[in-house]
Amino acid sequence: FRPYLAKNRVGKRGSDMASTQDKTSKSKLSIAAVAIFYGTVSISLVLLNKTILRDGGFPFPLFVTYIQFVFALLFAVILGEVRGWTNLPIPFQPFRPSLHLLKAVFPLTIIYVSMIALSNICLRFVQASFYNVARSMHIPFSVFFLWSINGVKLPSKILLACLVIVGGYFIGSIGELKFTWEGAIFGFLASAFTALYPMFVKEKLKIMDDFLLLDYNTLIALVLMLPIMVLNGEVPGVFEEEKLYTWEFWSSSLITSFVGFFINIAAFLNIKYTTPLTHMVAGCVKAAVQSYLGVLLFGDVMSPINVIGTVITLGGSFMYSLIKYWDMQAKDEERKKQEESKKEE
Repeated sequence: FRPYLAKNRVGKRGSDMASTQDKTSKSKLSIAAVAIFYGTVSISLVLLNKTILRDGGFPFPLFVTYIQFVFALLFAVILGEVRGWTNLPIPFQPFRPSLHLLKAVFPLTIIYVSMIALSNICLRFVQASFYNVARSMHIPFSVFFLWSINGVKLPSKILLACLVIVGGYFIGSIGELKFTWEGAIFGFLASAFTALYPMFVKEKLKIMDDFLLLDYNTLIALVLMLPIMVLNGEVPGVFEEEKLYTWEFWSSSLITSFVGFFINIAAFLNIKYTTPLTHMVAGCVKAAVQSYLGVLLFGDVMSPINVIGTVITLGGSFMYSLIKYWDMQAKDEERKKQEESKKEE
């Protein structure tokens, strides 16, 4: 049978290559769509939260986050029940919590709550245009965690790109007209948890469905946020805030919660279906657009040093992404050569 099989492989070679190229093209389109979806929703949520928390607005960022968690879980549960009643093609399933899965997801939710809470607190102390600089340390932290947790040693070019990012971070901090140590520290800590979050999500997606993980993550987050709000002094003070009882606050909270619901979905899809490279490139583009919109919509003022720091940070992030892209291209070419040699044999 060997001559027949060899002949059959040769005959199918062209069609197999065409099929592979078609799948690759579709895969690239899917990755691009997920990256654009994630970037758009993420920018929208940051700007909407800034609208609520800006000067003269609602001074309780963690409570705003908590409201978003409540609505997000409510949306997910309703969609799951609708699917159970109607059998419509909805990705969410009826939510029936399991103690075993609650324990499994708990470490991920600690990281998630820390990331969201610290990001919102950071946004309270800095301008929207500086927000991406304040949280730009996620790439250096990613490198550190890859080395310390997974034992991955990165080339000097990657480390140089991280050094550029760190330099831009500190230059941007010096140039921030409304710089506060609180904003810088909370942004620094938020970056650490931002770097850890995708690593833990990847692990948990191995044991459960994306949307089921989203349900458990949000449910546990609701419990963990309560003591954090108390420690931060937002409870019971928030109930004395007049804006809490206005239609404007709840209408804007509903909108931000709806967008926040989609940012969770977008983040999971981005982590599951894209590469770290795509995630970083999307972050670079998102940060640049976010800075511009912060100046345009909120009248944020950027000093020359602040602009330089932002540009250096974005440049370093893009440099990191470009190096990763070249590495991945080289690996793909090597893999293709190995596959071709196997087919010829």
